[in-house]
Amino acid sequence: MDIIKVELIEQLCHYREQLLIAYQSQLEAVRRCHDITSAIDNTIPAHEDALYDYMSIVFLQFKSLLKENFNRHSPQDVNIINGNIKDMMAQFTNIVDSNLWSMLFNRLNIYSLMSSNAKKAFRQQLAVEHRVFSQDNVMSTLTSIINSKEQMLYESLFDCLSENPSQFVSNDKKRFKSRTVFEGATFLQNGVYYALSNSSQFLDALSFLSKTVFGQQNRGGIGKVIVDTDLISEVKRSLSQDRELTNVKGLIISYGGLRIQFFNNFRAHLHLDPEIVAFLNNKLSEFNYLPEKA
Repeated sequence: MDIIKVELIEQLCHYREQLLIAYQSQLEAVRRCHDITSAIDNTIPAHEDALYDYMSIVFLQFKSLLKENFNRHSPQDVNIINGNIKDMMAQFTNIVDSNLWSMLFNRLNIYSLMSSNAKKAFRQQLAVEHRVFSQDNVMSTLTSIINSKEQMLYESLFDCLSENPSQFVSNDKKRFKSRTVFEGATFLQNGVYYALSNSSQFLDALSFLSKTVFGQQNRGGIGKVIVDTDLISEVKRSLSQDRELTNVKGLIISYGGLRIQFFNNFRAHLHLDPEIVAFLNNKLSEFNYLPEKA
């Protein structure tokens, strides 16, 4: 994740404010347009034999002229007319802020520091809690992430290598194990050949191992890490071996202190050497996940 400039955050927050003001003006303008058509309806006296008509049909006719369908990008006018603009703007602001946070984490590659479970939890939090996208909130969040980047990577690795990471409530209970069993590590490509699943906890684990255990500190830049790419490449190469595999039973990959054993039921067993397990647990002990009890 690159350090983001303050000016960019200021600009994003400025655009956010402009968007909210413009959208509220749009809601108020739509309501005003319907008030005017109602005034027109009431201005022309209707003979008792006249057919029913109404001026607001111009809006439907115009939408038809534009060839709009029911998959519209704006709310139906009836909701704007009958709804409370303040309440609607509160809901719209929540949606805008949620998307801004998600876009920021995606564009700055912060999601690469997070396990699948962590990303899912973050998105669920955005869906149920309003996280205001303000300059102070963004800067404090990014500063916290930058300062805890290494911890986030090891937390994500622990998340991937633990069957139930949420059961660990304190640092002294967190311990890496020597073996982890992954379901759905592979799949049958074209229904015939085994291939590495592109979206799986197993691939996440390999990725975070590459960024931690097998990552190398880059002396040329503070806080930079050269991510090892050979681990995942070796796994993919072994699965293909210049040919499609219809049987992976007995396939074992060894790489720098870890061993992976594949099975035909799409499982993979990942074994870590004692030295790696000790290294990872020492890393856990360096981070203070929760304050010590008094």
